[in-house]
Parts: sequence; C-alpha cells; structure tokens
Amino acid sequence: RSIAAAVGRWSSRSAAIVSAIVIGDRAGLDDELQRQLQEAGTYHVLAISGGNIAILAGLLLGIFRLAGVLGRAAMLAAIAALVGYAQLVGGGASVDRATLMAVVYLAARAIDHRSPAVNSLAFVAACLVAADPLSVADPSFLLTFGATLALLVAVPAVQRLPLPRAVRPAVLMLAASAAVEALLFPIG
Repeated sequence: RSIAAAVGRWSSRSAAIVSAIVIGDRAGLDDELQRQLQEAGTYHVLAISGGNIAILAGLLLGIFRLAGVLGRAAMLAAIAALVGYAQLVGGGASVDRATLMAVVYLAARAIDHRSPAVNSLAFVAACLVAADPLSVADPSFLLTFGATLALLVAVPAVQRLPLPRAVRPAVLMLAASAAVEALLFPIG
C-alpha cells in the first residue's frame, strides 16, 4: 500500500515494478511488461535475491549508525529486520543463504567474533542442508552457494595482484564474473 501511495500516483505500472523489486510481488505486472523486461535482459532485477538482503543489511547498519545505535543493539535489530524481510518476501535458496549468512555475520559481530566469510558460507550450507537434506539436489541451492564461493575465493586472490589503480575495478569485476561463470557452468 505504501508503494502504491508513493509511486502509484505517478504510474500504476511504476508502482507494480517497484513492488516487484522490493518485495517480489509480481501480481501487478502484465504479461507484456514481463516480456519486455525479459527481452531487455533485466527481468532478473525483479527476483528477490541475496543482493536485496545485502543492500538491506547495509542500509540498516547505515541508518543505525546515523541514529547513534551501535554495537549489539544495532546488530540484533538488523537481524530481526532481515529475518522479517526474508519472511515477507518468501524463501528461495538465495534469500535463505543470504539471510542466514547475514544473521551469522551480525550475530558473530554482536559477540565480538570474526571469521573468514568462507567459514560462514560453509556453516550456512551445513545448516540449510541439515534442515532440508534434499536441497543439495536443488539447482538454485547449488547456484547460489557456487556463485558465492566463486566470489569469496576469486576476488581476494585478484585483489592481491599488483594492478594499476585505474584498471583494478574492471579487472576485479571481470575476474569475479569469470570465476562465477566457470564454477556455475557445470551446474547450468
């Protein structure tokens, strides 16, 4: 309703797109618009994914910092908000992975623990497999964990290379994309 009130006054189509991006509700998208988004290669933007969780976590922590809420209180409040958002938008392997990884990271920070991200990824995978052993046969589970693993391994390796500052971002993006594609190719 808030999106419809804020965006819908200009365009109901725009409100439907914003609603699809924010909470995954595609009910307002007509078939023609969905086809246009698919042809443009932008339909994936409407899928709630780990990227949405990461953006929300960053925004929450930034807002808490600006409000002067720091430390354990900020971490616990962010955990509650992320879990609530994940429940609102519904599950899916990428949402489950990203939410649980954020919860693990924020909970560890709340009790002053640090761990490599690969350890968190392995712990989250083990938790999700323990909850649903057949998830190891789910392509979306394999894709989200494979892509995340590729990023966590490739990007730090490339960051250690002595690259000129001007080309560093482009090389990092290319390496990240290549690593993800190489790891996901057999799954695809």
